[in-house]
Amino acid sequence: MATLRYGSTMSFASIVGHESVISGLRTSYEKARVSHAYLFRGPAGVGKKRLAMAFAQLLNCENPSVGPDACGQCRPCRLLQDERHPDLNVIEPDGQFIKIDTIRNIHKSLRFKPVAGKWRITLIHQADRLHEAAANALLKTLEEPPQRNVFLLNTAKPHAVLATIRSRCQQVRCSSLNETLVAKWLIATHGTDPQQAAESAALSWGSIGRAEEFIDPERIALRDHWIGFLQKSAAMSSQQLMDSAQELASDRAQIQPVLNILRLAFRDVVIRAATGSIGHCSFSKESRMLPSMPVDNGLQALHLIDQSEEALLGNTNARLAMEHLLLSLRRQIQHGKTHSVAR
Repeated sequence: MATLRYGSTMSFASIVGHESVISGLRTSYEKARVSHAYLFRGPAGVGKKRLAMAFAQLLNCENPSVGPDACGQCRPCRLLQDERHPDLNVIEPDGQFIKIDTIRNIHKSLRFKPVAGKWRITLIHQADRLHEAAANALLKTLEEPPQRNVFLLNTAKPHAVLATIRSRCQQVRCSSLNETLVAKWLIATHGTDPQQAAESAALSWGSIGRAEEFIDPERIALRDHWIGFLQKSAAMSSQQLMDSAQELASDRAQIQPVLNILRLAFRDVVIRAATGSIGHCSFSKESRMLPSMPVDNGLQALHLIDQSEEALLGNTNARLAMEHLLLSLRRQIQHGKTHSVAR
């Protein structure tokens, strides 16, 4: 079962940002123009599932408040919040894909009216990972949707979703949240120190859930470890770098946070090289410890990080991708030092 990290309810009122998206969903509810399928699309971690679940809660709420919004207190609201509502189907990848048997099982239940609610809700998380056969099976259902059924799909990779599925869904575009808004949330909700809140918001890339992770002591330790790594990397042997790459690749869940840290670190390197100041750096204190290098080398390092991220999305071997990245970053740092000495 997936976890919604921030807040205690799933009402629209509990969601930070996404005002235009919420307004559109409320209008479709008020005017009784609920579509049979919605595709929530946008960057990872910005709250697509939370928006979908808030909409599902509103559709089945017994006592919607002015707004409109789900009350969060009635039985359907509580059951949906706990993902225990009999008319809620939550589909997520089983391994690498969402498989056809999962879609077939859902399809069987659609022949009947909702058991306890006004609408039966089928939430498909990471819809881009529908197996081809599963996607085609879902398409048939979307072409002839049963009454009182709403499909809520979400994805960070909309172009990986079958085009014919996209065309049968109402598109709900979710943008990254403003870093200032994320920082204010951390201060108001967790009492986070303003400087730490600003750094965590920068690391989050517009995601409150991810920002909350970066005020966690373990994530702070991760940041410090990799900034220390960059300090030492120019003098490290190739074998030491490959050992570090293997250790990172052994826990794939850590790779994206580390890539985010490296990206922000080299962004700080570029800012410092271009302006001579750390005033706009993400890591205000730690940026002084980062290697000095020309803007071009810093930009090339950022390009290498982006390339590695894209390669991993294409199922490239994680260890090889991280080895290539760390060795290449060392080369840029060494070139930057050589350039600085020459000057």
